[in-house]
Amino acid sequence: MADGEEAPRTRRPEMQARRVPAGTWGVLLCTVLCLSLGPAGAEDWRCPLWVPTGDGSGSTSTPSVDSAAGCETRFTVIAKLTVAPDVDQVIMPVKPPGATVELVTTSTIVGTLPTQVKTSEVLATFSWRPQLADARNEDYVLTFEGPANLNCTIYQFRVKVEKCKYCIQERDSFHTIAAEFNSHWSQIWSSNPELKSPDSLQLGTKIMLGNLFRTRFGDTWKSIAVRFGTVVEMIERLNPEIDFSVVTGSDIPAGTMVCVMPETCPTRRTAFPGITW
Repeated sequence: MADGEEAPRTRRPEMQARRVPAGTWGVLLCTVLCLSLGPAGAEDWRCPLWVPTGDGSGSTSTPSVDSAAGCETRFTVIAKLTVAPDVDQVIMPVKPPGATVELVTTSTIVGTLPTQVKTSEVLATFSWRPQLADARNEDYVLTFEGPANLNCTIYQFRVKVEKCKYCIQERDSFHTIAAEFNSHWSQIWSSNPELKSPDSLQLGTKIMLGNLFRTRFGDTWKSIAVRFGTVVEMIERLNPEIDFSVVTGSDIPAGTMVCVMPETCPTRRTAFPGITW
């Protein structure tokens, strides 16, 4: 190069624009990080990772909870999220009448810049106090799910509402419970031999309202009511899972388990010839 001549300038390479592939959407943080997020699916970052809390029981993978009329029923699961929830990240699309779901969210920042990640946990608690009419043979199968319209995995559990049982409420006594069913307090006590005193009832204790009677061939609702000193309407109330739309006098299938509250006070019973206990 001759003296006095200007050195040629080096040309800077042109930046080539990159096209995002069809079917994806992304956020490009070009100064620090490039992150591409694909279409929503089972592995979508908005989907929760379910962590059981130990509630429920059962030998299968689906936990179950036993309940009855008046019992405070709770089931809790933890949903782990990789982002802070800005929409309904945990939902229960179908709930029994009167049931509620409470969501408590906590967020944590893990790591340091530029790789720190914000994670969240949602403590989802299902609460329900079943009524007498909610008892049935089949379990209630309930699910916690991720955001609506996303193909997220679900968390399933079962609630079994037993008939003929009841959980003691505040201010309950055998007298008040018996009065609710037009019965005598001694009938309630006789159905719960494990309770040593009728005056010492603990809140939440599950008791039997009556006895489970296995029907025999030829039994009818009327004959059962007469035999146990009650009325068909009371038997129907105590057995909400049984179809009483059939004619009252029709035979009941042998082996049907029927909850009855027998009248134990002789002076309150109506005598019928040929009817014995």
